[in-house]
Amino acid sequence: MSVNYLNQSTVAGNQMRIAFLPTGQIDTTLTSPSDLSAANAVLAPTIQLVEQFANASNIPNFNFWELMNWMFVSQYWALLADFGQLSPTTFTYNSSTGTVISYNPVSYSSTYNIFVNDTLFDIYYSYLLNTVLPLFGAKLPEFSPLNQTNQISASDVSLKLLYACTDLQLKSSQSLVVSVLVADWAFVSTVFAVALFLGSWYEQLRIHDGLYFVHFTLIPGKFCEGCKKREDEMVAVWAASRANSAQVTGIEPNGKELPQVHEREAGLDMPG
Repeated sequence: MSVNYLNQSTVAGNQMRIAFLPTGQIDTTLTSPSDLSAANAVLAPTIQLVEQFANASNIPNFNFWELMNWMFVSQYWALLADFGQLSPTTFTYNSSTGTVISYNPVSYSSTYNIFVNDTLFDIYYSYLLNTVLPLFGAKLPEFSPLNQTNQISASDVSLKLLYACTDLQLKSSQSLVVSVLVADWAFVSTVFAVALFLGSWYEQLRIHDGLYFVHFTLIPGKFCEGCKKREDEMVAVWAASRANSAQVTGIEPNGKELPQVHEREAGLDMPG
């Protein structure tokens, strides 16, 4: 395990390396006492807080570094099992620069796999029951001990990847037509409306030999008898004016006679 930290007054970081035995304890042979002391000093607030939770959960002989080892080791072998592997496979690296020297795979033994080695499984499973679960207040069903038939085995795992395709492919003619129509619908509908208006205007101009009027008729839901009578009279006047070369005479509600209007001389519009 590597613990890195950076002081606010410095630019370069500091690194402490802590090695563990397969059983979960710190390997005092490979771990420098100064690195361990520095790591304890940097993580002192966190270690104190976790130890308070452990004491509140009545966990005897709690050790913070053993918990860190259990978390990292268990997660490592569990993730490896998710990919169907029993042992790690790496490449040859340059120890000083970290660059890859060779991409030929280097396989390691599964001796320290906690799901294959029954002794290590008992150690980590016992730590799970006696320390981890009480610390987090969780419960799990009991696991059967490992043996020749009850152990993890390698398997083939399929990975589903989602990625954006960058290869250009020609669409089918049907898909192309649909895409163009959907994309250009607003433009096409506008052009169609303009063409329809111009065609109607030309037809009116050709038939009546005059200007084209757009007639709007507003019919209220409720209106008085006088308004209704006035509307009927104006509709009659407008209908009579539509006849080719017809003389039109209208009567206003007050009984006065309207002047005669010739359709070729004046265009009549519907009342708004």
